[in-house]
Amino acid sequence: SRRCNVSCEFCFIKGTPPDMACSRMPVPEEEVEAHIRYFSKHKGSMLFPCSCDYYELLQDPKLWEHLEHVSSQTPSSPEVITNGALLTEEVIRRLKPYGPNMVVSLNSADPAVRRMVMNDRNPSVAIDSVRLLREHEVPFAVSIVAWPTIPLSDVQSTIEYVDQYDPLFVRICLPGYSKYMPMKTPFDWEDYWIQVVTLIRKLRRYIVTPLTPTPYLFEDNTFEVRRNKAITLGATKNSPGYMAGIKSGDEFLVIDDTVVHSRPHARNLLYQCVRDGRNIKC
Repeated sequence: SRRCNVSCEFCFIKGTPPDMACSRMPVPEEEVEAHIRYFSKHKGSMLFPCSCDYYELLQDPKLWEHLEHVSSQTPSSPEVITNGALLTEEVIRRLKPYGPNMVVSLNSADPAVRRMVMNDRNPSVAIDSVRLLREHEVPFAVSIVAWPTIPLSDVQSTIEYVDQYDPLFVRICLPGYSKYMPMKTPFDWEDYWIQVVTLIRKLRRYIVTPLTPTPYLFEDNTFEVRRNKAITLGATKNSPGYMAGIKSGDEFLVIDDTVVHSRPHARNLLYQCVRDGRNIKC
């Protein structure tokens, strides 16, 4: 089965009509096989992503077969997104040879809170997985949904917990609801988003890991006087930027002798330097 093995309060697929592309129906195996069959970076061919593939990847019985095929077709690292419930040390050891970039939907480092919001029967597996990923030198990022039933103090303690294991970044998803996913107690989303982002901005004073609220433009449009500035949200530990002393709040003014005008402009200039194998001068 490729169905999800947890049941999160905030799962956006819940409540959607069955005829919508993103429904709770499992992805047909023949669709998965077609995507694998047509994927080849060497030939420059692939299909569009599965429109309904939002289930737990580590539950796929053919996961290792698919990883073998993907790794034979491209030198790029596969991205493996998981809720972490099955991310044991044995699984991490099997994943490591494929050089994956992991994204762990942790949501809380408190077993009781994770069990409550995700219906995870054994939350300690996911919570301990970030330590094991660090020990086995597997790059990973962490995703947290700042759901209103999760205290903001828990969001803070979860970020502090994962920061000690050097994630690439921590993504904090700002919550919402709709007529297809009604809240038992509706909340003022704008006021709550301001509270969450205010907490994130406070944590950046001592958390080195990049903390990225999603959607990021809310922070830019709500908190910044001059918008779209090329300001860093942090630096991944032991990265070239980190070793160069870049920290949260730094602004890129010039890159490779070119004056930076905006965040997309800075991103493009950095990409060009990396693509061409040139040292980055800031």
